[in-house]
Amino acid sequence: MSGALAAQSLVVKQAIDGALTMPSLQLAMAIELGPRATEALQAGLMLAFDVDWELDDGRELHQSLALRYSPLLRSYQLAVGNGHPQTFALRNALLAAMENAQLRWPDAAACSGACGGRVRVRLDPAQLPAPLRLPALFDSDWSFDSGWKAVSGGPGGHVAAGPAGRVEAERPEQMTPGTVT
Repeated sequence: MSGALAAQSLVVKQAIDGALTMPSLQLAMAIELGPRATEALQAGLMLAFDVDWELDDGRELHQSLALRYSPLLRSYQLAVGNGHPQTFALRNALLAAMENAQLRWPDAAACSGACGGRVRVRLDPAQLPAPLRLPALFDSDWSFDSGWKAVSGGPGGHVAAGPAGRVEAERPEQMTPGTVT
């Protein structure tokens, strides 16, 4: 991927496993809404994104991130899972909060060590109104999919997805660069 983002894009730049007593994930993403998605959001439609996390121990965890705008209240909301939504006055603040989302799975069993694995974030077209579902499947204006990115195990050595899908380690003495699958 070049330095500039496309008109609409979703990239997971970094995902850090913060497993303590429950699986948790700190995302660092870059999202750029295109004109159609921005128009839909401004009209009050919810944009729901699925976060899929495949842990190293074989478990799969799922959670949603929902973006909304209330034209009457002139405020934006970000809902993480079933939690209470956060409210924002500006769309840029909403997107910044989504880009740095922290996800927790309190009902899931804790990992024995670092949870690791890989993560993917993508638009859930099933949550769109019926007239937009089919275009969301085929129209590139609705193509929001980060692809699978490796998850690092805690703050010791962050693994970030770099250019051309390469993994770059902040502590090269601990990790060897390789390809993200």
